[in-house]
Amino acid sequence: MDEERMEKTEVVPGSTGAYIGFEILFALPGVGLICAIIFGFFSKNENMRHYARAHIATWGILIGFFIMALIGNSGR
Repeated sequence: MDEERMEKTEVVPGSTGAYIGFEILFALPGVGLICAIIFGFFSKNENMRHYARAHIATWGILIGFFIMALIGNSGR
């Protein structure tokens, strides 16, 4: 099974410009989130998948902190 997965995935490092472009794309409201989800789960490039998943996880953590801050300040 690992051999099949290795054949389907590519491990090609992206250039600096590519990562800057993806960061700009992911920063777009709505469209960026959809693109990050698509790249994170359906990209054949393993590095791109990991980068998109890290971006999604970062936003999840930030939103979690924001919600905790709102709940913490609601009692005042």
